Amino acid sequence: MKIVVFGGTTEGRELSHALAALGASVTVCVATDYGREQQGEAKGVDVRTGHLDAGGMVVVLSGADLCVDATHPYATAATDNIRVASERAGVVYKRLLRPASELPENAVTVPDAESAAAYLVEKPGNVLLATGSRELRAFAGLDSARLYPRVLPAAESLALCALAGIPSRNIIAMQGPFSTELDLALLRQFDIRYLVTKDGGGPGGFDAKARAASEAGATLIVLRRPEDAGEDYKTVLRYCKELLSSKGELEGDGSPASNGINSRHAPALQTRGPRSGVFCGGLPPGKTRRFKLTLIGAGAGPDTLTAQALAALTRAQAVVGAPRLLESLAGVCAGPQYPASSARDMLAALEALDCERAAVVFSGDGGFFSGARSLLPLLDQRGWEARVLPGISSVQMLAARLGRPWQDWRLASAHGVDADAPAELMGGKPVFFLTGGKLGPAALCGQLVRAGLDKLSVTVGENLACPDERIISGTAAELAGKSFAPLSVLLAEAAPVLPRRAPGWPDDVFIRGNTPMTKQTVRAAVLSKLAVTPHDVCWDVGAGTGSVSVELAAMARRVYAVERDTDACGLIEQNREKFHAWNLAVIQGSAPEALANLPAPDAVFIGGSGGHLGAILDAAFAGNQAVRVCVSAVTLETVHAALEGFARLGLEPDIVQIAVSGVKRAGQLHMLAANDPVFLITGGRS
Repeated sequence: MKIVVFGGTTEGRELSHALAALGASVTVCVATDYGREQQGEAKGVDVRTGHLDAGGMVVVLSGADLCVDATHPYATAATDNIRVASERAGVVYKRLLRPASELPENAVTVPDAESAAAYLVEKPGNVLLATGSRELRAFAGLDSARLYPRVLPAAESLALCALAGIPSRNIIAMQGPFSTELDLALLRQFDIRYLVTKDGGGPGGFDAKARAASEAGATLIVLRRPEDAGEDYKTVLRYCKELLSSKGELEGDGSPASNGINSRHAPALQTRGPRSGVFCGGLPPGKTRRFKLTLIGAGAGPDTLTAQALAALTRAQAVVGAPRLLESLAGVCAGPQYPASSARDMLAALEALDCERAAVVFSGDGGFFSGARSLLPLLDQRGWEARVLPGISSVQMLAARLGRPWQDWRLASAHGVDADAPAELMGGKPVFFLTGGKLGPAALCGQLVRAGLDKLSVTVGENLACPDERIISGTAAELAGKSFAPLSVLLAEAAPVLPRRAPGWPDDVFIRGNTPMTKQTVRAAVLSKLAVTPHDVCWDVGAGTGSVSVELAAMARRVYAVERDTDACGLIEQNREKFHAWNLAVIQGSAPEALANLPAPDAVFIGGSGGHLGAILDAAFAGNQAVRVCVSAVTLETVHAALEGFARLGLEPDIVQIAVSGVKRAGQLHMLAANDPVFLITGGRS
């Protein structure tokens, strides 16, 4: 008997192990590598990692006898997809629901994270966010210095903290469960006035957080649980035992020690008899596929189909595509529909078909940030030919609504991928963002606000070509606090940008103060050694006035200027504003500690190390083994430390000395005035 458990929770993990001990073949689906790590390994349990939509879930559920949804109580999108997939696959569905907690009488309850943020706008004091990293974007409108998110110690969580503008010193990266004592210590350590959390029940540590907030005198803000119906652990386990018993497959009482964990592993994907909307069966043995395949850009649905696309859909004997798109095209498609969203799932669906004409549909245009890009190479590997029919893209639709040409716009995707809005704007052109997933228009506007572009004009196109279409314009600051539909796009107008000129800008163009600065000639040599490209992430460690940082910003995608001196950080900020270096972030702190949460670098300049050069080199190469590093040194001790550091990393650096002499007037004569010689020690792996 095959049981599929959608897990990622304590109770999901315990149930999967119990079912394997009872004799079931169990497949557990978790979204992340962290979930796989927590799930662990056990006989009879096959763990699959990755985010699945309803189409992908249908594939996993093929051949299953039971589906158990043991996802988190707040994972409503996942639960909706699991219910839909179970129905389409014809598999019995059970919801294992964690019991809700009894909330303290003085707790403030709000419907969602956005409401919690709105409640906190006028409330001074530090905030501990225990809602998870994916909710951080809702708090973008608050002063990030007062936010202390507690997140999992995973790269994805730390990246989301960085995108939300959280100072690295505020991030609490820890793995639960947490005791009341530890929660209380954190509240007191960071002088927390408000604790924002979900009702995660006992396994989620809610009771401990509530007690700690009460003892610390902090206000407890609880995101209300979504409405859901389900059964507790004992009820679901009892049902599974009865099901196994009825099939004559029960092997023990569910404990690993009963009869030993069943040694049978989950079988490979099986097929069943004909079932509407689920691909099954496949080709008869020995038969070669000869169907004509068409990849169709479906625009925003039936009203925006081209005549070619409409004709192809009416002729297709089978249509594969994302569930939402198939639903909108139901009245157009003549043949059966097979839900699948990822390229791999689409390929699996196509491989199971036995027909002469098939079609795969994509929203918008297949050549504009579409899944067709991933599917076409897979088809080519199998020698399958496909005709591609273009569709009307969202950028075309928005441009038409605004009555503007779009050939000069920069096109960027934030759909299911991380995007850096300030960096995209460094080209001096309007930027069109295809949004979706965790980065919607409000989150992208929040990035612009944090970069100093709060007054930039932006436009959101919401539900384009749909009955509830909206076009909303305003400044980045105005739209950062609004909510938008998942099907939205964003147009950010052109921003003032850095000047473009040869490396080695004149020294007197920078605001200098009394902080040491890397001079023009040396700076030009440093930039030449680093060989920065437009896609690079750069660190400038010991940034001083930020002259190197600003020039790097004119060349790279993102620059982090790390400086421990407060006055110097102020100068960097002034130069950042003067030159419109929106992709430059100032990180105040001492290296290597200040480097801990920065994205992995492609190029690093070390102009000052505070005596920790070896540790800084280690941090740079730990993030990226192929990083290019240039160290400037004016003392022999620093040269020695650099050589030792590179040698320990197994690298032979390139060393040059630059001795520059200027000319000064002495009465009627002109004399050479030598600057201190500077060593540049450069190393990296190609």
